[in-house]
Amino acid sequence: MLFSTLRLPVSGITLGNDGTDTIIGSVTPALIDTIEEILCISDITYPDGVTTFNLEGTIATYTDVSSIVHNATVVQTFGTVATIDVGDALFLHPFLATAVTAYTRIYVDVSTPGVGTWAISIKRYNSTTDAWETQTITTDNTNAFTTAGVNYIEFTSTVHGATRLQQSDSVKNYWTKIELVSLTSVTTAPTIDAIWTKTSGTGINIFGTVTAGLLTIFSSNVFVSGSSYFLATSDTALVGWNVVSKNADDFPVTYKWQYYNSSSVWTDLTTVRNETGGWDSAVTNAEIRWAILTDWVSMSLTLTSDTTGTVLTRTGYLHRMLPVDSNTSVVQTVGNAVVCFVKLGSANSSGIPLNAGTIDYLSYEIYGTTSTSDVVLELTNSTTDKMSTATITANRSSSFDDTNHKLDITNLALADNDELMVFHLPGSNLSDIELRLHTA
Repeated sequence: MLFSTLRLPVSGITLGNDGTDTIIGSVTPALIDTIEEILCISDITYPDGVTTFNLEGTIATYTDVSSIVHNATVVQTFGTVATIDVGDALFLHPFLATAVTAYTRIYVDVSTPGVGTWAISIKRYNSTTDAWETQTITTDNTNAFTTAGVNYIEFTSTVHGATRLQQSDSVKNYWTKIELVSLTSVTTAPTIDAIWTKTSGTGINIFGTVTAGLLTIFSSNVFVSGSSYFLATSDTALVGWNVVSKNADDFPVTYKWQYYNSSSVWTDLTTVRNETGGWDSAVTNAEIRWAILTDWVSMSLTLTSDTTGTVLTRTGYLHRMLPVDSNTSVVQTVGNAVVCFVKLGSANSSGIPLNAGTIDYLSYEIYGTTSTSDVVLELTNSTTDKMSTATITANRSSSFDDTNHKLDITNLALADNDELMVFHLPGSNLSDIELRLHTA
């Protein structure tokens, strides 16, 4: 009968390297919390200023909609059906009134797609000629605001000068103008309820920090691109995450994990177990485990935020979650997740306490790496110093392939609270095995 099941390694450790014994059961995982909030860092941001321009006859009206364009409040892009006309425009500018935050892609969430026939252009101000110059649109997935949902307009920029829209403006800003340049007919005027820019330089926008241990952004939208990532800091090296719960993503994006190594280089963590399905599905009590590292040390990382101009430094054991595909470019809600960080506990000389029983044979499933040579496992009752061994044949991934679908061992007796230790003896490599102990 089945006596006990162990999923090894219990802490995400690699189960063996040539020439070394690996003790399984003497090292246990421990949970820690983030020592600071997780940051969502992205090159996609809300613009600092958004203004609509509506021309009715000789009357020009500028309306500042900066405070409402990112909270799902509907904005008339070029006015209503009654007022829409050639020359109407939507202006936007980035943070800090600096061209350093230049961008060549504008995302919009079209809440009411327009119906009619018209054309738009992208223009930027040339401070040398004191004129607005048309920029070449290379992609318009909004189809001039006639397609619903989140899409973008991408263009090639030749100028990006600063100007005042109105004489009353206190400072000059680097405005971009989306202008209605022709109009044949209109039955429905387009509206938007959000607009974002994608920074084309090296600027970093640091968004709504999240509660330590809770991976979720306070904003209704999370900004995900190939260079976006979630940055976390801990006070020690980790072996993985325990995901207490996670909602499904509105737009699935598969993620990977990296750590900031001792050479100040972001390096992929080797994942030995990921029960989240790539972080794009709803899960509860799922585990992510990485191989143990030797060059993950406490480091400092300094970031500059486009959105505030402030400099932020994070110090500790740094790691991040980012899209696997560097071409990922979406603006969607990522979903909530409750995350606990997992580190190795202190090594000790005790094993795993079990109830009384006599282990008669083993069965197993290998979910990670199989060994190209035989694997010898030693089971020791550390209370009585009695031991037994079992050999997993090279290249086997399941005891189903063994005689009678099991591994026979010399009977190993355990009294109540006797402690079991499992050793992976040298000469082979193995990772992520479910080991089942059976009594006669």
